[in-house]
Amino acid sequence: MSHGYWQFVSGCIFLGTIFVSISILFTGLIFARTKIKFTWKHALLLVVPVISIGVLLTNQSHHLFYTTFSLIPSKQDFGIYFTIHTLYSYLCIGIGLAYLVIFSIKNYGVFSKQSSLICIGMMISLIIDAISTFKIFDWSTAIENIAFAVTISFFIIATVKFDFLNVIPIALQTVVDLISDSYVVVDEDFEIIDYNQAFLGGFTGVSRKIGIMAIIKENYSDPDVQKFKSFLDEAVSEQKK
Repeated sequence: MSHGYWQFVSGCIFLGTIFVSISILFTGLIFARTKIKFTWKHALLLVVPVISIGVLLTNQSHHLFYTTFSLIPSKQDFGIYFTIHTLYSYLCIGIGLAYLVIFSIKNYGVFSKQSSLICIGMMISLIIDAISTFKIFDWSTAIENIAFAVTISFFIIATVKFDFLNVIPIALQTVVDLISDSYVVVDEDFEIIDYNQAFLGGFTGVSRKIGIMAIIKENYSDPDVQKFKSFLDEAVSEQKK
């Protein structure tokens, strides 16, 4: 079969892969904001991937994507447009992961199980893809396919088992932040697990994993601290409000 045929087949294979980076970006946006209203600004994000597909499918006539094509990544030579496509893809992936990480830490203090699985899955594929792109190891595209399969498995587990797309935690956090009264959750050691914006605005030194008594002491007098502690001890020992 001709060299041009294999380049065209490669282009067809890349049809889905080219949109992976933009999909990660939209995943991060939707995870952080519950949903987004698709506008022309979002449509502009698709311009580069669409151009990439056109350039890839017609590569044999201009060699802007590949100057030398091979199924072994280390033997490929890339054209100038490949650099543009790669930089754009990594930028989209980076922004998508940033949204995912920042939202998770903001709302959970640490990574949730869902976002941890998603981030680990993405990083596996990202590392393997970077190794292939920069020709660090001499391996075939089969390794990349295996990495993508692992990533998809992590996505399936996060979505099916841990309700990755469930908006209830996001909606609940939004509602709690709109409550005018201070709201704080502490564990059995009286360390802060979570809080709302009213608590954050009304007290100084607020942070997760800090003892609630230290916060009260920093903001009130010693008698108030002792009174608050007695209320907590009574509520815990007698299991009452």
